[in-house]
Amino acid sequence: MPSRILTFLFLIFLSASTENLFAQSAVIGLEVGDIAPNISMPDTKGEILSLYDLRGNIVLIHFWAAWCRPCRHENVELAELYKLFKDKRLKSENGFRIYSVSLDKTRENWLSAIEKDELTWKEHVSVLKGWDSPAAIAFDIRAIPAGILIDGNGKIVAKNPKIEQLQQILSERSQ
Repeated sequence: MPSRILTFLFLIFLSASTENLFAQSAVIGLEVGDIAPNISMPDTKGEILSLYDLRGNIVLIHFWAAWCRPCRHENVELAELYKLFKDKRLKSENGFRIYSVSLDKTRENWLSAIEKDELTWKEHVSVLKGWDSPAAIAFDIRAIPAGILIDGNGKIVAKNPKIEQLQQILSERSQ
């Protein structure tokens, strides 16, 4: 009996300690300071939206999917963060935008999750190919949720920033 308890406690510890390590490795190929590659994908209306169309803004490139429970939890927090900063003028950028890249395979699930999670920003894109998304490949995404924060020039400022870190960065850049 005691060995089962110890094994159980060890597994809980291992799970908790590897969660942050796993999140940090969700974005493999690019480093802070690199210029983010441009990606162009269809938005919810089928119109092509390029990441570079958002140049001049600080942009969170947010990789997620409707079927991903941690993603859906993060969506709620991102929606609140967006409400706080969407209209704020930043010192060196025009504003804050979120470029959400869905790794869903069905349009219905993707659009339903956007509505249910109240993701009010316009920049939602997907090719509905799951992990075969050109954006996931370009950014070497290995796990979701994943995020990359880029500045107004497209330079990577942070990889997989937590909500608190995003809020701090945006607050520091606010006028």
